Amino acid sequence: MKLTIPTDAPNYPTILHALQDVARRTPDRPALICEDRSLTFAQHRDAISGFARRLQKIGVEGERVAIVMTNCLEMPVCILGAMAARAYVAPMNPNYSDSELTPLLKDTTPKVIVTLPEFYARLSKVATAMGIPHVVVAGEVGEGSNTIASWISEGSEGLPQPLPNADDYAMMFFTGGTTGLPKGAEHRHRHIMAFCRLEAAFFSTLEYDKEVSLSVAPMFHIFGHHHAVIHPLY
Repeated sequence: MKLTIPTDAPNYPTILHALQDVARRTPDRPALICEDRSLTFAQHRDAISGFARRLQKIGVEGERVAIVMTNCLEMPVCILGAMAARAYVAPMNPNYSDSELTPLLKDTTPKVIVTLPEFYARLSKVATAMGIPHVVVAGEVGEGSNTIASWISEGSEGLPQPLPNADDYAMMFFTGGTTGLPKGAEHRHRHIMAFCRLEAAFFSTLEYDKEVSLSVAPMFHIFGHHHAVIHPLY
């Protein structure tokens, strides 16, 4: 069977260009729903923009950002926000033991770890031991709040410009480790878009701007990420 990419399948340079486009065309359409919380596409864009601007203050362009969290509304915002700050994003399993997580962090050498409040105590110790300078806690309230609401309020100017290029590094996913320690596999922005267009060939009956996707796999894994964060947005 020969797969053919549909003629109406968009061909954006990066997934951030897709986000910018859909937020312009259907700003009030639901983008994400997680339990009793939700974001429209306009709110999703603004939250991503606000978080990206926080990361820019740290100076992450060309640096690696480790996202260590379970599925939640914050996770896709943080992943795409790090991309928008022109960082290189590495999602990781927060339920790994220290001995499992440390080799991944050594391979990644991130400037920032982004995590949730319940993982902060353990990851801050790991970061200190490894010399990782920043741990950002998503969902943290109070002074220096890192909530989605605070990111939306800071991101109303839109995504930081210029957006990344198609050939820039976007993400690092770790292999299963069946032949030793997991190894970081590099993905450029154009690789992510190639995946989306191939998915358009596989699922040629999907209608753009009309479908709802139920995502249950962990977003720190490439399958869960691509089918929860990337493809529904595309």
